[in-house]
Amino acid sequence: MNDGIFNERIRDMAYLTVIPVAVVLVVLLILKKSIQTAGISGFTVALIFAISIFKMTKEGIMGAMGKAFALSFYVLMIIWSALLLYHVLDEFGAIKKITVLFGRLIREPFAQFITLSWLLSGVLQSISGYGVPIVIVAPMLTALGYNAFKSSVAVLFGHTWAVSFGSMGAAYYTLFLATGLDQQKLGLMMIVFNCVLAFGTGLTVAWFHSGKKGMKRSLKYILPSTLGIGVAMYGAIKLGSYTTAALAASLTGLLITYGVYRFFDHQDHQEYENYLDRVPNFEADMPTAGVALAPYVFILLAILSVNTLQLPDWQFALSFPETTTGLGYVASKADHYAAIQWLGHPGPILGLATLIFLGMLYRRKTINSKRLKRALNRVVRQGIGVSIGLMAFIAMSIVMMDSGMIVKMASMISSLTGKTYGFFASFVGALGTLITGSNTNSNVLFGAFQVAVAKEMGKNPYQMAAVQSIAGSLGVVLSPTIVYLAASVAGDDISESTLYRKTIGPTLILTAVLGGVNLLLFFF
Repeated sequence: MNDGIFNERIRDMAYLTVIPVAVVLVVLLILKKSIQTAGISGFTVALIFAISIFKMTKEGIMGAMGKAFALSFYVLMIIWSALLLYHVLDEFGAIKKITVLFGRLIREPFAQFITLSWLLSGVLQSISGYGVPIVIVAPMLTALGYNAFKSSVAVLFGHTWAVSFGSMGAAYYTLFLATGLDQQKLGLMMIVFNCVLAFGTGLTVAWFHSGKKGMKRSLKYILPSTLGIGVAMYGAIKLGSYTTAALAASLTGLLITYGVYRFFDHQDHQEYENYLDRVPNFEADMPTAGVALAPYVFILLAILSVNTLQLPDWQFALSFPETTTGLGYVASKADHYAAIQWLGHPGPILGLATLIFLGMLYRRKTINSKRLKRALNRVVRQGIGVSIGLMAFIAMSIVMMDSGMIVKMASMISSLTGKTYGFFASFVGALGTLITGSNTNSNVLFGAFQVAVAKEMGKNPYQMAAVQSIAGSLGVVLSPTIVYLAASVAGDDISESTLYRKTIGPTLILTAVLGGVNLLLFFF
């Protein structure tokens, strides 16, 4: 890309780059329409601007639509498989069974809420991600008797601290490759911001549980667990085990929280309600513990095997040529774009986990065709809705990327904020995830940009790259795909627009905290 020519030609039109995002937010938050309507509206505006103002060519548009199809196929395989797993397990009582087991392990309600939404979700994010923590943990909280809305929102925030090093380090490795920085130094700097985010999201989860009282009460869990998360991540990164940093941290946090619970809250007290006293006993309608846990054990073993064994590289992928807009912006050639590795993609793993569960039910002659049909009907009803909205959002993001709109948006923010950009760098990272739908894509878009700005300002590039990724992981709270999944498991009464209205405030606050820490570190 010829940056000078491109920037000179659209200097007076930079403000237009924010309009597609603004349209999405207006449709969701003010007009209170569905995520499908918001996605289609944002895509329409982005496409009109890309063609008429940013001079995107026919070849560029075709390439962007091809990428949108490839990426949508990649993500939708995960979404449909996750919905299938959730609804089948829910219909046949597996989630209730696991919830009963957990309720017997930790009987104090507040400790249950913190442990599940903040730490167990981190474990699941570390090995899988892509919304899996939402569809597994939120229903568990609901089955424990918690409000469905609070449960979904708590997990939305609770799992974000594990995103950058989660999914076996996908976003972290992307940032490392995009910036060319030293791998270990980058990881160590990310720990600083990651601990800030872990502490902040822990407090946020507690706030959703019981307000200021919950935040104060949570400190005995969150402070030692955050310290343990940081120490575990430091050890993993110093050992070069980047793919297991989030897993080690989340398991350490779980052990510490359970230890605090046993020491402080395990005593028998009237204010502590036993789960089995609060929720109807579904034992007669549940599978055995082994059958209920089998899909999750398979998922864990499968994902760990994929990342440790040399398996055949069977994959489906498309490649796209380089394209140039009429204003000189170059969208680079994309080889093996959104490649689906059949033995490593989360979609087939989740699907196989569902089949294993159904096979075990069939073998025990406890499968019921009517219940299975009911579960499949719910999958289809929710899956069609999320597919339309997701494809629209992905198409919007790729059109904005390949036309140069997103790069120009970040440059505009940098030039407008000047020396205070360190504070706003976190907002760029979060915005990248909001637009593209993932921390990984945000790092692809803005990782090198953040490092370039840091060098131009004479600041630490590792610090700027770190805040980019960790703020991007927080931006997952507003990712359309994740929000739709959260709304799906929250019930028919909870809409996507409701979730956005309730989550955008805490997200902005936490993003500002990350930006403030980044700006403060500039002076050291």
